[in-house]
Amino acid sequence: VKIYTWGFPLQDKSFAYGGFIQKKEKKKVTTTRLTIRNSPYIPLQNKNISAANWYGALYYKVMKIKKRREEYYVALGWSGNDGATDFKVIEPIYFDRNGKVTYLGKPLFEEKKKLHSRIVLEYTSEGKVALSFNETNDLISFDHLVPIEPMYKGIRAYYGPDFTYDAYRLQKDGKWSFEENIDARNKQ
Repeated sequence: VKIYTWGFPLQDKSFAYGGFIQKKEKKKVTTTRLTIRNSPYIPLQNKNISAANWYGALYYKVMKIKKRREEYYVALGWSGNDGATDFKVIEPIYFDRNGKVTYLGKPLFEEKKKLHSRIVLEYTSEGKVALSFNETNDLISFDHLVPIEPMYKGIRAYYGPDFTYDAYRLQKDGKWSFEENIDARNKQ
């Protein structure tokens, strides 16, 4: 699988995006266009999204997951939202037998007994947030986000990392379970 995405800033401090996803099945390469219908948006964590109604992001890492008979890909991406916030996303991608993207998102991420189709980390556009795969430990780790002051709780333009890390760990059934306050140090 190869993902090509691009973005450029607009005068109002928002961004425009475009993209394609290619999948090779045997000797055939199938290309799916990622299309934004109206304007980029922050995707809901609990909905599947078609390639024809994409939200817009720059994907920077993709990993193939194969558990039991199921195969899917997980992409990590960044999006400059609106000048006040940016977001990073953990996005499952599913393909049909012909290599076309069937949908983005699937309820695979478990946190506090709830399943999410994708994970969205929204934070101040002034901040930097880490989001990465640890393939050795089947882990997706990321900065824990908190408001800069308690009075800003729920207002994502004031959220940033607090120098602790959370993660989703891949389980045997192909789902990802949430782990809070992990040790993200390099053991070497």
